[in-house]
Amino acid sequence: MLDRDGMSNDSVVIAAVQQAVQLKGKYNVRVINLSLGRPIYESCTQDPICEAAEAAWKNGIVVVIAAGNLGRNSYATILSPGNSPHAITVGAMKTMQTPARTDDLIASYSSKGPAYMDLTVKPDVVAPGNLVSSLMAPGSTLAGLYPGNVVPTSQYTTAINAPSGRYIHLSGTSMATPVVSGAAALLLQREPTLSPDTVKPPAPFTPAPTISSPSAPDTSTSVPRSRTRIPPTTPRFRQASITTLCSIWRSWPSLLAPSGITTFGA
Repeated sequence: MLDRDGMSNDSVVIAAVQQAVQLKGKYNVRVINLSLGRPIYESCTQDPICEAAEAAWKNGIVVVIAAGNLGRNSYATILSPGNSPHAITVGAMKTMQTPARTDDLIASYSSKGPAYMDLTVKPDVVAPGNLVSSLMAPGSTLAGLYPGNVVPTSQYTTAINAPSGRYIHLSGTSMATPVVSGAAALLLQREPTLSPDTVKPPAPFTPAPTISSPSAPDTSTSVPRSRTRIPPTTPRFRQASITTLCSIWRSWPSLLAPSGITTFGA
C-alpha cells in the first residue's frame, strides 16, 4: 500500500482493502491491519476510506486501524480511517519494559478522541507501541532518518560477520496496531465463529494509564488529502473481549496452527 517513504493515496488504500475482501474466501482473510492514517475532511459516512473499512466489516473481516500520533496537539486528533465506528482503533502505550500492566503509561503522542466531526468515542483500545523492535527493510528511509534507532547486531546474535541492520526501534500507534491485529487473529483461530462486532472491545473503557512523554521519535506527519501517511504508532486493550485478546496474545506460540488465519495489512 505504501511507498518507501510510508506514503500512499486514498485510491491505493481503498483498492488494497477491496482486494483483501475479494480474497477472503480463498485465503481465509479474517483481519485487516491498517497502520496508516490521514486527516479527517468529512463525516465518516462520506469518507471513501471509511466506507471501504465498513465494506470489509460487512463481509465479516475485523478491521484494525492506527489512531495516529497527534496526541500532543489536542483532543479530537484521531486520523481517518481510524474514526470508523466499525473499526478497532488502536492507541499506543508504554510497557516500561516490564511484563506487569500496573506501570504502563499512555504515550503522549497517541491520538486522542473523540473523532472529529462525528464525535465517535476513540480509540477503542491501546497496546504496546513504544520502542518496538521489528524487522527493517534494506535501505529503509526510517533507518536513514533515525540511524540511532537501528538495533546493534550484538543485541540479537553472537555470530561472527553477521549481517547488520536487520532490526529497528520505532514508536507509534502503527507499531501498536499489529499487536491488536495479531491478538484478534489468535482469538478468531480459537473461536472462528466470532463476528467482527464480537471481537471488537465493548464500549466501557478500563482505567487508563498515566500519560507520559515518549522516549523515541514520533515520525507521524500531517499530509495533504491525496496522500495517506502510515505513522509508526502504539495502543492498549479494553474490557471483556480485549482481556481475552491479551491473554491469548501472551500465549501466541502455543496457539498457532498450520491452517492459520490470514491477516492482511499495511
